[in-house]
Amino acid sequence: MVNQGLPKNEQWPKCPHCQNPLQFFLQLNLNTLPEALKNEFGSGILQMFYCTNEEIPCDCDYPGCQVFSDIHLIRIIQPKAEVQDVKIPENQGIFPPKLIVDWQYLEDYPNYEEAEEFGVELDFNLDELFIDNFPIEGDKLAGLPLWV
Repeated sequence: MVNQGLPKNEQWPKCPHCQNPLQFFLQLNLNTLPEALKNEFGSGILQMFYCTNEEIPCDCDYPGCQVFSDIHLIRIIQPKAEVQDVKIPENQGIFPPKLIVDWQYLEDYPNYEEAEEFGVELDFNLDELFIDNFPIEGDKLAGLPLWV
C-alpha cells in the first residue's frame, strides 16, 4: 500500500484529543472498483486515517464508531492533485500494509435483529440461518456491518 500522498502544504493528520498522528488505514482508488460499485462513492482516492492511541484510548473516550467522530479522517482526494512527499509517522507500523488483489461479489444480509427493524419477518428456519451466517465476516466493501 503506497500512500498517494498528502495535498501540498498539508501536515499529517493528528487526533484532536491526544495529538498523536492518525494511523493510516486505507487507500482505495474509487476509479478501479468492480463494475457493480462504479461511481457508487464518487471518483478519486479514498483515504482513511484513525486514532489508535492505546495510552489515551480515544476510540473509547470519544465516539470513534460514530460517522462524524473527529478521531478519524475519511476523505477523497483527486489523484491529479499536487501532492508532497511525506515522512510517515513512527506509529504507522501498527498495521502492516496489505494489497487488494481481487474482488469477490457476495450476497450479504442483515442479522436477524436488524432484519426485524427493516420489517422483514423471518420464519424459524431462516432465523437460524441468519443467526449463524449473516452479515458476512471479514473485510468487505459496501456490505452490512457485523456488530460485535
